[in-house]
Amino acid sequence: MKSLSHLNHTVLSCVQPKTLDRFFEIRQNEEVVATLAFESKFGTLATAITADGTWTFKRVGFLNPHITVRCSAKEEDLAVYEPRLLGGGVLSFPHGLTMKWKSTGFWGNSWSFVLSDENVLVGFKSGLEHGKLADIFKTQATIDINPIPYVKKYLTMLAALGMYLILMEHEESASVATMTSSAVS
Repeated sequence: MKSLSHLNHTVLSCVQPKTLDRFFEIRQNEEVVATLAFESKFGTLATAITADGTWTFKRVGFLNPHITVRCSAKEEDLAVYEPRLLGGGVLSFPHGLTMKWKSTGFWGNSWSFVLSDENVLVGFKSGLEHGKLADIFKTQATIDINPIPYVKKYLTMLAALGMYLILMEHEESASVATMTSSAVS
């Protein structure tokens, strides 16, 4: 794997190699730059492995849900993501850096990490530029990285975290649809 922290601007793709597996690869062209793997079929703990480090993401809390970002094998949080009621949320780091996670597309198919000055750092769009029919049931995305010097060290972590947030949203939507349809029946 190679680091993204030295790149100026790049477009990546996140692919799900097998339809039912909760395993994803983030690629630059065909080279894998990060992986995102869930620890179990139904849990929320996932591990991202990159050349820049290894992180875990986990949704915790019921009444006040949030997602913790930790460096692998450490107990303290590197960052905490707090969702907002009507979508999106805020990612906060202990040293004061914050960024918004917000929808940037009308249909909810584009999301971005946006800095306080409204500069988009990492953007996600559902699907791939050159998707195949065989990929129709896979969760995949195009990732647009716009490195800003003081946050370059977080780029690969943000690429993996953004995919994690998209996947959690998909799973929550599916759960709500299932509960709603069974309540109506």
